[in-house]
Amino acid sequence: FHTRLRMGAIARVGDVPIKMIRYLLSSTFTDTNVERNLLMDDVTPYLQEYARQRGFEFVTTEMRWGIRSEASADHQTSEICMQELDRCARESAGVNYILIAGQKYGFCPPPHKIRQSEFDALLAHSETEQDRALLERHYLRDVNAAAEPEYVLQSIGLDTGAGGDEVVLMQKSLRCAALALWPDAESELRNPHSRHPIKWYFFSVTAEEISRGVLWADRRDHSAFVFIRTIKGLEEVAVNKDRGPGERPQDFIDMTGEYEINTDAQMRLEHGRNEMLPKVLSPSRITEYEPLE
Repeated sequence: FHTRLRMGAIARVGDVPIKMIRYLLSSTFTDTNVERNLLMDDVTPYLQEYARQRGFEFVTTEMRWGIRSEASADHQTSEICMQELDRCARESAGVNYILIAGQKYGFCPPPHKIRQSEFDALLAHSETEQDRALLERHYLRDVNAAAEPEYVLQSIGLDTGAGGDEVVLMQKSLRCAALALWPDAESELRNPHSRHPIKWYFFSVTAEEISRGVLWADRRDHSAFVFIRTIKGLEEVAVNKDRGPGERPQDFIDMTGEYEINTDAQMRLEHGRNEMLPKVLSPSRITEYEPLE
């Protein structure tokens, strides 16, 4: 059905005409500029014209330029991306999610909002007084939330080195507290269908998009495509202390230091790429490739 729809062989769904294909282009940003530019400059105009001739609108949601600096500073990046993904799922007649998965798990932001009951439990399970003070310093209680009061992450100033360090410390504190709060839930991190709250303390922005766009989607074999890219020898370049000054492996792989790979992020990435996605998607929806020399 959806194949015929994308090919323009059907004009209506039920009683309501659907005249749009809208999809979120999902990936980490620093490692997929070439693919994203190619799609936007060469592929999208062709597909827009193809769709127009068949009475459809074709829209690529590209989040590289969709996040205002104010929203980023207030830690709303993830929320905005998820809102756009939900919009694509609601409005698109066919495909609504396309993933380019490289070798980078990506930035893992602390949750922007945490329910008061959950935040109080995390504080109670924090390892040290310093961890509790860190969380209390950066999260403020909002009593105006619809269901129950929430704690909202305040602007830290990610444009400064100190701000970035605070985020790393907060991420570590929250993860340790979450594992202590839910000691039997670590297996949920490996379950593609799970929506356990512990996941939001380990998600990267892209990993959450993958969960919402593929792993949790009801009709993922009709609404999603995945392209998996592997750069051979990337790990060797990343740890090579004699690499050239112009080489930037940190743009393509998660690193904790100039020559140290972030093994925890890579483990989560490999589990998602090699186990979760093949488990829930038909092989026809997954394409693996290597970049051209």
